[in-house]
Amino acid sequence: MVRTRNFRSKLTGMRELLNTALLASLLAACASPRQEPAVRGLPRDDPSATLSVVWVGHATVLLLSHLHIDHFDRPTLRKLPRNTEVLFPPDAASYLHLIRQQRKQAMEFWKPIERGGLKITAVPVRHAGGRFVVDALWNRSSAGYVIEGSGRRVFFAGDTGYDEKIFAQIGQRYPGIDLALLPIAPARGGNPNHASPEEALRIFRDLGARYMVPIHFEAYHSMAVPLGEPRKQLAQAVEKSGLQGRVFALYTGERWVEPDDGGPPRVTRETHAADQAAR
Repeated sequence: MVRTRNFRSKLTGMRELLNTALLASLLAACASPRQEPAVRGLPRDDPSATLSVVWVGHATVLLLSHLHIDHFDRPTLRKLPRNTEVLFPPDAASYLHLIRQQRKQAMEFWKPIERGGLKITAVPVRHAGGRFVVDALWNRSSAGYVIEGSGRRVFFAGDTGYDEKIFAQIGQRYPGIDLALLPIAPARGGNPNHASPEEALRIFRDLGARYMVPIHFEAYHSMAVPLGEPRKQLAQAVEKSGLQGRVFALYTGERWVEPDDGGPPRVTRETHAADQAAR
């Protein structure tokens, strides 16, 4: 979750979002959750900070990046009010019937829209589209998003593999990205649809972003990569690249906050009641 000062409440309730949401789902097709979330409920926010992020888990932020069922979960979408606006990637109009909300539209790459003080721009990424496996042969509906508001700029990649041209282009078009939300699993490198931790750092550098929070890891079993491997690989790559203090691998439910006073970012969390009682 990402929020700016003008929308401090929008990430804690859909009503405060002015009935506008971009959603990524919580469920995956290939696996089931292996561990309980690190945090239940939202960690305390810092009202003085313009930008903060809560990692809900997997790749869940308020954005609909593509229609794979681990990002677009129909039961979750049905729980949102019918007047919620759903924005989704280009070339996904054939899936409109899956969305019960009346306000819905496919975005166009590089053409921003404004909603409630936020500017949102869909940008291309490198990922298979479709929803039902076989339709990926002809459907390329996937996108990342640049979100701008209150003097801040955030990039959300959704799912993507590494591309040496795309992310450099995004960085050139949108200089000064404050935070990049980038996937780091399930891949060990060379996968056209999923970046490895090392490739995610390459994307981070190509974008020229100031900070990075990894997503799309540690939520589900994978036949390709053990659950805890991406975090370890990322830590090693961060140390090797000298990016300490700029990459923050959260645990689910933790909040990352960048203070407006120029101080270093910090991570906050609230532990389970059982954990607190045991201390």
